[in-house]
Amino acid sequence: FFQAEDGIRDVERSRGLGDVYKRQVLYSPMRVYSVSPRCGPSCGGTVLSIIGTALKDTTHLKVRFTFGEKDHTVQEVKGKYIEQRYVDQRLGQEQAYLQAIFCTTPKFDEEELKDLEKKDEPTKPKEAFPQKCKISITLDGVHYVDCDQDFLIYPTSMRIAQVNPKCGPVVGGTELVMVVDGDQQ
Repeated sequence: FFQAEDGIRDVERSRGLGDVYKRQVLYSPMRVYSVSPRCGPSCGGTVLSIIGTALKDTTHLKVRFTFGEKDHTVQEVKGKYIEQRYVDQRLGQEQAYLQAIFCTTPKFDEEELKDLEKKDEPTKPKEAFPQKCKISITLDGVHYVDCDQDFLIYPTSMRIAQVNPKCGPVVGGTELVMVVDGDQQ
């Protein structure tokens, strides 16, 4: 959004007619592009780091979790805004280099998640997990911005039993195979 206004006068400094000042107001749209970690158990309690642009600390800051393919269930939690800053030597002023919101995931009802999955896709096998969960942020309590990444909910009973290979090169790029144990039907 860009706004330029003509006719704005600085009354104290004005030297009479013809002194017109221009003011430009630039707004960056809020964008939420990263959630870490990307998954968590249905029992909740996972601390999320949500990174984006144009984030601010407000009294209405909330994180919304919406799940079910047709957005059946919504839960909201309060978020905590964190900003890390540094001094730009060239400009001689502080600059923000990281804006993040931290929150703790709510408890998700596993039975409700399984029921939602059956309603959303009746032809799909009965395995309800992982369940996609959309994350949205509001700074004013009214307007929400969706995160570019989904959060995945897995059952509390699911545990990693095995990871192969056991190690890989420092540069990364190794594809892992994980075997999980759980009491899913």
